[in-house]
Amino acid sequence: MELAKTVADMLTTPERPIDAAAIRFMTMQGDSMGPEIKPGDKIAVNLADCTPSPPGLFLFWDGLENVVCRLEFIHSDGKPMVNVSFANPAYSSRLVPLAECEITGRIVGRWVRTA
Repeated sequence: MELAKTVADMLTTPERPIDAAAIRFMTMQGDSMGPEIKPGDKIAVNLADCTPSPPGLFLFWDGLENVVCRLEFIHSDGKPMVNVSFANPAYSSRLVPLAECEITGRIVGRWVRTA
């Protein structure tokens, strides 16, 4: 098995190459994606990937703070929209016009606390 030279090498896929300079690490603080991502888990965010296609997990500015959520680009009556949803059923999903979305970056890695 070959060892990755950098974290970016570890996170890069043939379809989505990653520039190491665009990666930021954060500690998950809220429960919006629980139990999929729990408070205290470390996440890697690719700040250079702010396009919600293909769908995936993103860091998203909700008007008050950055939250981790699942974003999916959809067409609704010819208007580009983004479906914002959460793993935690306590949070409501909603449609946001693409032009109003403030996407900080795509979640490309997660480290889970085991103890």
